[in-house]
Amino acid sequence: MPEGIAVLWPPNAVLLSALLLSPYRHWPWIGLATLLAECIADIPAFPLWAAVAFGLINLFESALAAWLIRRLGTGPFDFGRLANGVRFLVFGPLFGSALAALFGAAVYVQLQGAEANYLALWRIWWFGDALGLLILTPPIIALWRQFESRTPFAFSWLKLAEAVALALSVTALSIVVFIQDEPRMPQFYSAPILLLPLGMWAAIRFGIFGTAATMALIALLAVAQLVRGVYPYPDVTAQQAVWLTQEYLAIVAVATVGLSILRHEMAEQCQALIASERDLRRFNEQLEQRVAKRTAELEQRAAQLRALTSELTQTEERERRRLAQVLHDHLQQLVVAGKFEIASALNQSDDEATAASLKRVGNLLDQSIQESRSLTIELSPPVLYDARLIAGLGWLTQWMREQHGLTVDLHAAEGADPSSDDLSVLVFQAVREFLFNVVKHAGVDHAEITVRRDELGCLEVRVCDLGCGYRTSSDSSASDRFGLFSIRERAQRLGGDLTIRSAPGKGTCAVLTVPEDPASVARCATTPVPPARARDPGNGSVRSGAIRVLVADDHEVVREGLVATLRAQPEIVGEAGDGQAAVELVRATRPTIAVLDITMPVMNGIEATRAIVSEFPDTRVIGLSVHDSEDIAAAMRDAGAIAYLNKATASTRLLTLIREAACT
Repeated sequence: MPEGIAVLWPPNAVLLSALLLSPYRHWPWIGLATLLAECIADIPAFPLWAAVAFGLINLFESALAAWLIRRLGTGPFDFGRLANGVRFLVFGPLFGSALAALFGAAVYVQLQGAEANYLALWRIWWFGDALGLLILTPPIIALWRQFESRTPFAFSWLKLAEAVALALSVTALSIVVFIQDEPRMPQFYSAPILLLPLGMWAAIRFGIFGTAATMALIALLAVAQLVRGVYPYPDVTAQQAVWLTQEYLAIVAVATVGLSILRHEMAEQCQALIASERDLRRFNEQLEQRVAKRTAELEQRAAQLRALTSELTQTEERERRRLAQVLHDHLQQLVVAGKFEIASALNQSDDEATAASLKRVGNLLDQSIQESRSLTIELSPPVLYDARLIAGLGWLTQWMREQHGLTVDLHAAEGADPSSDDLSVLVFQAVREFLFNVVKHAGVDHAEITVRRDELGCLEVRVCDLGCGYRTSSDSSASDRFGLFSIRERAQRLGGDLTIRSAPGKGTCAVLTVPEDPASVARCATTPVPPARARDPGNGSVRSGAIRVLVADDHEVVREGLVATLRAQPEIVGEAGDGQAAVELVRATRPTIAVLDITMPVMNGIEATRAIVSEFPDTRVIGLSVHDSEDIAAAMRDAGAIAYLNKATASTRLLTLIREAACT
């Protein structure tokens, strides 16, 4: 081995570590200290100029490698990433050491003269510095970063026992490989490779510091024997043995240190992945909680919206019906009562001027009745409550034809009438909304309504047309969409649904399906009516041959007007304020004629007529109403009434009709 050339040079590893760990402003002081130390160490063996040259060359090597490593990296340097390890290998052992070796070998040539081999000196210098950097720089930086982070070493007796076993194994195998009694004894050339598994053991189990310590132990044993002239390579010179040992140590160092860096990076990535998965699970849980909370809030708000929508629609219908009832039960009845009084006054007046004035007033009252009747029908058709749903839809088809020119065919299956008023109102409003949409959007003058019960007993109503269909959601106005939305929400609250089937050019079909549950229908309380009372004929006995008349009307003023109109001839045997009381009075008094109002509480006039005619076929029933409706008249006649009169004309025709009915 050439005199003065080290097989492994540690000082450059310490210098490079210091430069990588220190800020740039400290570099001049580190360089000055390094140069002084180099001169002090080399002057005993070399001339001053050579010592200074060696110091400058080593300083140049470490400074260049440190600058390139830090320049091309990001953040503080450590061996926690494989990319950092690659930069260290390229710019330190491969580039920096090789470049410095060019100048170092030249100095040795000047010192040794013409006998020196420049390439051999360059190779030994290069590998000596490279081995020092490879074996010592990683543990120094790893220890410093550990100290900076103030993370304590995880001590374990089991880990300590494993480290001792590794050290003993390395020592024992190194003795077998490198220490020989006869230096030139032939042996297996690849025997040093047997130490590689131990280096890999250190890399996997003990990290960068453990790997560097293992490589330092192997290098120490190898170099110690190499200095003594003992080496495991047969038939080679001393210089060749140095080369082979350096190459062997470099290969094992690169492999084991690289493996330890890769293992450290993979461990950090696994920990980061585990932490990310943990954070992701936590975020998912938080997100699920937030989504569940927001979903619950949205569902609650949607339920509130549905409830408010349904309540709004029901409130609107209640107010419509209340206004219609006010018009019918109060205003129209008062006007009708006024008509009766005018008719009575006309019968008693002999003055032509007074009679003419009374007729004019009567005409004005007729117009008032007609206007209030129209308004009542617009607000809430009485036929819907008096004659049930199918009759109400029949009236609606007639009204749509008269008001909008839309011909509607109604097909109703037997028994399709719901028993619930609320359900009848819902279906009626829905059909009316559908027909309005046909008028506004379909572009046709014909539609079809089908009412039936499906196989589950649910009420199914279809309104179909062959118009242009719905092209987009913008085909209908906001009010149309709200109307359909309101109907759908009310149907869904009852357990039903609304389906709209439409296609451009193929018409539209709206299908409303609702179950009927009469037990769940809330019935509104009605205004108390006066109790039924039988009238005393005066002498305590019934006059034979007299026409016995019972009057039933829930409006007392109208009842009194009817009685006043009839007092001249028939015998009034009783008065009733509701349909049920009228039926009971018929049982008690057995009248010849029963004059019944259509709209009465408890039991309407149609149901009362059906009960009276069924039980007492000899009693004739005459229906009265302020509504001039063919549907109501037909329903009354179907129930068994012999006639139906409008209250506006009852004052002039009722008495004649009673006499005719009594004679039949």
